[in-house]
Amino acid sequence: MIRSVPLRPEHLDRLELGRLEIEAISMIDQRYLEVLRHHIGPARVFIDGHRVLVAFGILDTGDGDGWAWALFSDEARRRPFSFHRLVKRELEEAQGAFRRLFGTVRPDYTTGKRWLERLGFVKDGSVFLGQTQVERYVKWVQKQ
Repeated sequence: MIRSVPLRPEHLDRLELGRLEIEAISMIDQRYLEVLRHHIGPARVFIDGHRVLVAFGILDTGDGDGWAWALFSDEARRRPFSFHRLVKRELEEAQGAFRRLFGTVRPDYTTGKRWLERLGFVKDGSVFLGQTQVERYVKWVQKQ
């Protein structure tokens, strides 16, 4: 049975990263990952037994906005409906703490774009997140 618990730093070490996450993290500046690790904001993990299948949270940008992020295992991608409901509920609970919520997705990742739309986000430009400023992501903002 999958359960949701607050994220603790050791969960990130146990997270079973999916293929897409491994690829994306390799392109993200390591300083960003350290910020994420130490200033994570409201975050949860979804655990099946002892396996950490999804980490999800909202990084507080300090200006009233929150940057939603999620790291999935390949197994979680095979069960999208279960995790969609869990993430949607967590987003709804955290919404009151932020003026706006943002998310990003790679321009070529159609499934991720559709998922953000189902979570209530709309396209809002692009942003560079890669180490060399060449990795462009589509920026999404959640509808009010």
